[in-house]
Amino acid sequence: MKTCVKQLNSQIEEIVIEMRKFLKPNEYNKFETVSTIDVHTRDTVDILIRDGINEPHD
Repeated sequence: MKTCVKQLNSQIEEIVIEMRKFLKPNEYNKFETVSTIDVHTRDTVDILIRDGINEPHD
């Protein structure tokens, strides 16, 4: 699970870098949607780790 959080953080960082570039409004909205989903996913995994769930079968 901790590996998953690291991967999600890397992915979020990459998305933010792309969002800082000049994008068309439609492209920006797509990146914004993906980043929102990734942040919520990361937060959910963080909660699972905090609650002691470290493996999918726990």
